[in-house]
Amino acid sequence: MFPAFYYSCKKMEFPNSDTKKQPATEPGLKSIYKNIFSAICIVAASVIAQYGYGQSKTANDRVPEYNKFLFGTNLGWYPPWDDYHVADVALGNPDYRVEGMGATSLRPVLYEHFLEKWGYDARLKV
Repeated sequence: MFPAFYYSCKKMEFPNSDTKKQPATEPGLKSIYKNIFSAICIVAASVIAQYGYGQSKTANDRVPEYNKFLFGTNLGWYPPWDDYHVADVALGNPDYRVEGMGATSLRPVLYEHFLEKWGYDARLKV
């Protein structure tokens, strides 16, 4: 708490208060030093946390790079297309002269209500 805020709070008077009005007292020197020390500690802690003792660390410094992701598409509800049409557009199908968009993986949707209605084997052919 900064001294200016402390002074303004001490001088506030509440007219509907049931307690006796006390004369405003000035804070002691000990209280002011305590507030200044607290503010310095907070600022120092935030600087240390932000800059890490002068070393700039990022996730790339600690986590090895992973380059095995595949381009793909999510199967789902795209009316009027079914999963076979979406797969043809994503992967390509020479029978229909469709080049495809270059996807190398498909991620089928397996919601619980879908599996209850159609079963676990519904997406095996796609």
